[in-house]
Amino acid sequence: MNRYLRVLHACLVLLLTGAGLLFLSLIMVSVICARTVLGANEMDSLVAVALIVLGLVLLIAGGFALVYPPRWRWLVLAGLPVFCALGWMGLDSAALPAPEFPGMSVASDDPAYRTLMWLGKDPALRRAPAVVSTLDPSTLIPSKSDKAADWTECVGLHAREVVQAWHDDSLGREWIAALDRTPPAGFWPHGLNDPLLDFKPVRDTVRIRLAYAYLLAMQGKRDEAVSLVLPLMRVMSTLQRAGGNLVTIMIGEVGAKLTYRFMNAVLELGPLSEPVSLAAGRTLLNAPSPRQIIPNMFLGEIIFAHEALASVHRYGDTKSQEASESPPTLFSRTLAGLGSLAFHPNRTEATVVAGHRHLCKLAEARDLEGLRAFQVSRLDWERFRNPVGNTMASQIFPDFSKVVSEAWGIDDMRLALLARLGSALPAKTG
Repeated sequence: MNRYLRVLHACLVLLLTGAGLLFLSLIMVSVICARTVLGANEMDSLVAVALIVLGLVLLIAGGFALVYPPRWRWLVLAGLPVFCALGWMGLDSAALPAPEFPGMSVASDDPAYRTLMWLGKDPALRRAPAVVSTLDPSTLIPSKSDKAADWTECVGLHAREVVQAWHDDSLGREWIAALDRTPPAGFWPHGLNDPLLDFKPVRDTVRIRLAYAYLLAMQGKRDEAVSLVLPLMRVMSTLQRAGGNLVTIMIGEVGAKLTYRFMNAVLELGPLSEPVSLAAGRTLLNAPSPRQIIPNMFLGEIIFAHEALASVHRYGDTKSQEASESPPTLFSRTLAGLGSLAFHPNRTEATVVAGHRHLCKLAEARDLEGLRAFQVSRLDWERFRNPVGNTMASQIFPDFSKVVSEAWGIDDMRLALLARLGSALPAKTG
């Protein structure tokens, strides 16, 4: 073998040895990631030992091939399984279709969405209050009680502050009236970088209205107090029904819970007139049940995961506009170098979507133990590839048990309040 062929031969040996070591290293990383985020598997230790032995054998074989060059056909035969294995390691599944929305969906140009963002974090749509108050609205009503004695003591102690806060909160009053008059036309799919609704100003507006309404109830104006709160109750239902993310839905749940506590305290003071009682009953009946809220909640999470995984994939592409606008990190450099050998965006998204659909079924069945015990599942051989995707798919699921338990608990409050009102309308349970 002449000098040039020997150099080419040595390069091919080094290439095959490096490719084989890369394949074994990726499997080792995948097994370590799977063991960390999915839990130990009885075969992990055996696989790790086998990988180390194969790596040593590969290094010895590569060194032997450099000293004693084999025939070309043996190199080709040795290269076929190595590159087939790398091909399997980098083979992603087919792309999933974009998430589908139930019924009608609305975009950021929807008038109700623009109204929603008056109290949101969109700087182009957020509106500043006419009066910046230094009062803390959390002191105006009891934090966790639905007893008339607690409400009377708290609101009576801050009566002057309640009246002043109600007068100053013109933006909150306008926000509730506008959303009650024109709610969103459908489900709002919240994107990865879309601005969120701001929890604090919404919560403050809810507390101020409830405190002022209870002040009216203390004066014997129970019908007027409840009539003032019914639009707020409908707006909180709107947030739960149309919200495409956990934040919006949870803000609606917190507001709904406070209104139900207010209603119980007012009813303890005395009965309502029949027209107001029927109006309150209709509002409670029209409030969304957990089985209406939960699918939107998980659909919002699927949309968020879809865009988040696409964003990670783009940042791994050094030619993308997003990557060029951001300083490179070790993660983005590694992802760009290894590509689909380390991360399968489509396969990862399929795992995430399947997980969320399973969680949705558990939540609709009120299986809180199943939610707490949930763990991402996949075929055993999937532990050996897609290490970045496996790690992300296992960490992308928050603990939904608390949120779901809260949703069902609030619905229990709604049904109990309906029974207490003694409405003649049939109670909605589904």
